[in-house]
Amino acid sequence: PYSMSQRYGQAKEICDNENLRADGIWGTAANLVAANTIWNPQEKMPFPKLAMYFEYTDKVNGIGYRHAVIVPFTTNETLLCRAEAYALKKMYPQSAADITSWQRAYTRNKSALTPDQINAYYDKMNFYTPFTQQTPKKQLAPDFTIEEGMQENILHCILHIRRVTTLHEGMRWPDIKRYGIMIYRRNMATQRVTDEMPPNDLRRAIQIPRNVIVAGMQPNPRRN
Repeated sequence: PYSMSQRYGQAKEICDNENLRADGIWGTAANLVAANTIWNPQEKMPFPKLAMYFEYTDKVNGIGYRHAVIVPFTTNETLLCRAEAYALKKMYPQSAADITSWQRAYTRNKSALTPDQINAYYDKMNFYTPFTQQTPKKQLAPDFTIEEGMQENILHCILHIRRVTTLHEGMRWPDIKRYGIMIYRRNMATQRVTDEMPPNDLRRAIQIPRNVIVAGMQPNPRRN
């Protein structure tokens, strides 16, 4: 539940440095509308983006069930898919135009972005390290070729925006797998990395269901 931050939720460090409260091409976090609607109990930073609909089973006593409606395909996420496709095809003005559309809808910054502005902004941003440089910009190691400079930096921008737009929806994992991004397990109390999941780690493959394994299908391999 959002109000209690029970079980899983993004840590404050991730929110402050990598997505909702991190600076972006739109400016400081103050320009990002979503950054001002985060709840912060127990040092977890949930974004209350899924509205709850109440179904009464007894209106007199005011009891019933809460339902959350999750939309699997949205215009916002599809726009970013197109921006990514444009960037991969080196159609940078079209990609920048889609990023501008997102910026005007999600932030208080209504200016038009150019490919050169996006390139310059993410080019000067430091690459992420687990503790010393916690930024939205991760090292990319996909199975396909990305050109350094303009193409890579526009993709960094899109991946940053996708983290904001699809937060809590489970969409980050496909981005991580598609672009070969290293995953670190961190102990924030000791400031140490306790595990790493590189691009070729066998754990990245989702395991097939147990019932088909029991029926005789070979399971996906796992690292010992």
